[in-house]
Formats: sequence, C-alpha cells, structure tokens
Amino acid sequence: MLSGRSFRDALLLSSHPQCRNSRCVVPAYFGSTEMEYSAGHCRRSVNVPQYDTNQSQVMPWHDFVFDNLYITIINILFEKQVGVFKMKAACACLACSGGGERMAEFFDRGWIVGHYDNKASYDSEDYKQRGANQLELMRDCAESSEPQLCSLRVAKKINIPNKKTSEGHPITSEHRKIAVVEPGTTPLYGFHADEGGYRTFPVGQESEAQDAFDQSAADYLYKIVPMSGEPQVISGSEYRLNEYETPNTFSPWNTFAPQLEALYNGDDLPELSPTSYTSDQTELLCEEYIREVIPEFFPLIQTGGSTGTNQGVDILGEASGKTIIGEVKNKSQIEDAVLTTLRNYTADEVDAYYFVRGGGSADGVNVISIETVLEELSNKYNGQMLERMTTY
Repeated sequence: MLSGRSFRDALLLSSHPQCRNSRCVVPAYFGSTEMEYSAGHCRRSVNVPQYDTNQSQVMPWHDFVFDNLYITIINILFEKQVGVFKMKAACACLACSGGGERMAEFFDRGWIVGHYDNKASYDSEDYKQRGANQLELMRDCAESSEPQLCSLRVAKKINIPNKKTSEGHPITSEHRKIAVVEPGTTPLYGFHADEGGYRTFPVGQESEAQDAFDQSAADYLYKIVPMSGEPQVISGSEYRLNEYETPNTFSPWNTFAPQLEALYNGDDLPELSPTSYTSDQTELLCEEYIREVIPEFFPLIQTGGSTGTNQGVDILGEASGKTIIGEVKNKSQIEDAVLTTLRNYTADEVDAYYFVRGGGSADGVNVISIETVLEELSNKYNGQMLERMTTY
C-alpha cells in the first residue's frame, strides 16, 4: 500500500492546473523533480516532491494529518476529472428581444440570456409572461454549489447576420456552444450601453440596475448568467446528439448530462452501458435489435422520441403480417403503466416488446434488457452504430 506522500505524488500526476478538462489545482510549492504526464487532451509537466518510498521513515503526526486531508481533497478532484462525478446539464436558447446581431453577440460572449420584461428581477411573480420561471432556474443554476454544463444555441427563428463567428466558428442556429456555469456564478442584469458594449449589475443591485436602465436609451433590460471555462463550439455536422432541446430560455437537461459532458471533454462513453445513450438513441438501438432477431421486421411510422408522431408506443412495425410494437424505457425497473399500455395493444396478431435496464418478465409482453440489446448489436456490424453514438 502506498504511503501518504507517495499516494499523493501519484495523484498529482493526474492533476493539472490549466487543462480544459479539469478544475484541479496543483500547489505550486510542491516539488523538486519534474515529471511529464498525460491527462485528457494535453501533455504538461509538473513538479512533484522527491521521496524515497523504499526508505523507512516515521511520519510526524502533523504530516500525517496534512497528507490524509490532502489525499481526500485530491481524490474528490480526481473523481471529477475522470468522470466519476458527473456534472448536471442544461440547454439554453437565445430567442429574446433584440434581434439577430445581439443574439449572436450573446452567443459569442457565452451568455445565457432572458428578457420577458424590462425589470431588474429574477422572480417569476414579477412577470405576467408564461415561462418566466426559467429566470429562477437560471439563477438557481448560477448560484448552485456545483458546476453545471450548458449547451447554448441561437433559436432558428432568429435571423443571424452573415459572417458572425465565435471561437473561429460561424454562428448559426445549428451550432452549439458548450461551457460550464461555475459554482457561485453571479447572475447579472445588463443592457446595451449608449457608448457601446453592455452595462451590467450583479444580483443584489436591483435598484441601481433599474435606475440606470430607466435613465439610459437602452431598449431591453436583460437577465444574464455568464458561462466560463474553455467553451467548445460544436458545428451542426458534429452534433449527433439527438436529444430533444426545448425552445425555452433555460431548461434542466440532467438525463442527458453524461453525453453532454463527453462531448464537451472529447471523451468516449462505454458502448455497453445503457446510460451512454440518449432516449432517442436507445429507441433506435432497440428497433435495430428487433430487426436483428426478426429479420422480416420493418418499421411503419416514426412513433416515439422528440420528433415522433406521439403514438402510445415507441416502436411500431410489422413482420410477416404480424404487428410489432415496443416501448423503450432506459430505466432500471418495470413500470405497471407501461405494461398496461402494451397489453392494451396486444392481440393474436400483435407482439409487444418492453425494453428496460436489467430485463425481467411479464405476462403477454416480451421484456428485453437494454444490456442484451447492446451486447447483441456489439457482436454484429451494428457495433459501428454503437461506436459512432458513443464517440465524441
């Protein structure tokens, strides 16, 4: 077993101060031996202390306490770095008043922006418009004690001027900017200044923000949560995550967090883990599984998912004159309501499938584990499908 210091030294090799994949900090006062290591997408060198692990030493009590506290802290940071700790996620859409020029500028700045009315308030009760509670969600996200990833985009209805760019990429409604809302971020009030740029005021200065706006020639008083860190701009051709994005100013997206974090970090997700796939992707995989085990199967219409026709089931097709239906739930327990839905469709000419993590059994319904689906597809040419869905 490694000693406190040698374990600390090993963990230091996994921590780096400036890589975009980590918020770790390596104390500058450590070290006399420079070592090179690889972490994420960068190679950096850090100084680590020289320590003879073969030499028998008695560690003073204060070193022991310090080292064990240090190990605990580094372990927490290390878990965040390697993805054991998963950030929450959200999606945001720039669609408020002000026009395409301004929305493009907000996108470039990495600002999550809402308007609703010219009021210096994040309280939904101060607004008559539906959806103003999204301002409260924005503030909660900013003031959280945990980091949160956000995917920012400009709404399709916004006419973005040509040749607008951000991070070297054109700004279009097909591009997403993914960045982090750091813990304890200060929400802002802001408006376009007469001399150019924006005047901003932090939460807590509502009166000052409102007075300054009222005395200006500005047209809109915005509510702003800035993203930080190293933003990643993803083009439409690279954005293969087919999870539904709401048209709302700001929406939690936590079920999609692993995929968004992998896309942001440029990581790959494990192909045989059900949590590596979005709900829409899981439905595609389960339909492909049916096609594998019943070669005569063909789909009739697109049913479930964000772009489906909102039928009561996720899969609807036919095989040799028999109707095939399926419900896909990327959850770890069988739900009675889903079984009831499937049984309502069941007849002599209908086969019902229920895809769920862990599988199980139920009268009149074929219950298939999503793990079985992934294992089956991984052994066929469909393995390329799994790889493409989990490689970022």
